[in-house]
Parts: sequence; structure tokens; C-alpha cells
Amino acid sequence: MACNAGTTESSPGAAGTSPPPKKKLKGLAAVLSHIEEQPNHESDLLSPREKLNIEISSYLDMASIEMDADPLDWWKVEHSHFPHLAQLARKYLCVCGTSVPSERMFSLAGHITNGRSRLLPENVNKLVFLARNM
Repeated sequence: MACNAGTTESSPGAAGTSPPPKKKLKGLAAVLSHIEEQPNHESDLLSPREKLNIEISSYLDMASIEMDADPLDWWKVEHSHFPHLAQLARKYLCVCGTSVPSERMFSLAGHITNGRSRLLPENVNKLVFLARNM
């Protein structure tokens, strides 16, 4: 009888419990998650991966822009042809207006190396990368 009482309290379907909050997606996963949300009547039969492959192939088949051209201007014009790649371009081609991210990176490296003076620099770089991107 004690076992039944314990299982009803900890069961996931018990009244008063809510599902865990969804994890915020980052980078490419965030862009890919929007593919399924955007209806496209022309390609309803294609999977999200196929839609993205077509978009990437079309982008790679295009001619390169001039060396003195502004890539952000190009993406502003072409964003309707490559909506998912344009999201990535906006994220990775923009310039950060503050020094806060770099200061956070130095702080993170300081926390990782605190008391670990024997870590090789390449291992510190790997640990910082993993801590920042996971």
C-alpha cells in the first residue's frame, strides 16, 4: 500500500504537475526548427531536411558577389530566396556592438583555468568552446 501512494505522487501524469520547460534552441537548430512552422504550398511533400538541402544547393549554384560588395546588402536583397540561410547570415555576419561577449569569454576561461595551471592552451580552448556552445 505504501508503494502505491509513493508512485501516484511521483507519476508524471499526476494532477498539478506541468511538463518541463522546452530548452531554447541555438544556432542551426533554431533555424531548422522554423522550417516546419512555415507553410510552403509548393513543397508540402518535401521534408524539412529536403527543403533546406534545396535552399543550400540553390545558394551554392549562384555566382559569387563582387569582392567590394557588402554581404549584408546582398542578403537583404536575397532573403526571400534563402530565408533560412538569411537568418544564419544575420546572426553570424553582424558585428557585436559591445565588448560584453568577449569579456564573458575571458571570464569563462578564468573560471575553467582557476586551480588548473597545468592545462595546455589547446585544451583550455576546447573547454571554453564546449562550455560556450553546449
